[in-house]
Amino acid sequence: MLTVWARSLDGGRMATTRVLGLAIAGVVLAFAISQFRYYLATARMPDSQTPGENDRERRFYRRQAWRRLQISALSAIAGGCMLAGMLTPYGDHPRVFMLSWLGVVLFGVWVVALALVDCVSTWMRFSEERQVHEAERLALRYKMDKFHEEALRERQEAEELEEKTRTGPKNEEK
Repeated sequence: MLTVWARSLDGGRMATTRVLGLAIAGVVLAFAISQFRYYLATARMPDSQTPGENDRERRFYRRQAWRRLQISALSAIAGGCMLAGMLTPYGDHPRVFMLSWLGVVLFGVWVVALALVDCVSTWMRFSEERQVHEAERLALRYKMDKFHEEALRERQEAEELEEKTRTGPKNEEK
């Protein structure tokens, strides 16, 4: 069926690989549009519904949604350029063909650059979070050690007092 449809397009000159390329471009475009809709809804969410426990986390998630919204928009544009490049024959319109594939490359590079920025931002965010948790862990460890020292001191004092009470009345009787 795919071969029959491929032959029916463009007077039989369209190969199956071209149909596969069109399908890939369509999937990229459809996925980018669905991601765009999701991140647009996430970015427009009111503060009360934004995930995160405090303002800093909510700001991070909102900025992340805007970055990913840009990535999905650029991916949709690259998918559209890919679709245009697949549908435009090189011999008939060489400038349109070259510009569409140049658009795919440029928007693809831009998407990768934004994805790297998002990755670095997320890495920095979780590094900060890890440092906060490490500081909290050390503070709790310090408190636990102080409590342990105090408990040992009280136990030692109680043992000494018990020892004195045991030996004290015997010494008075002698």
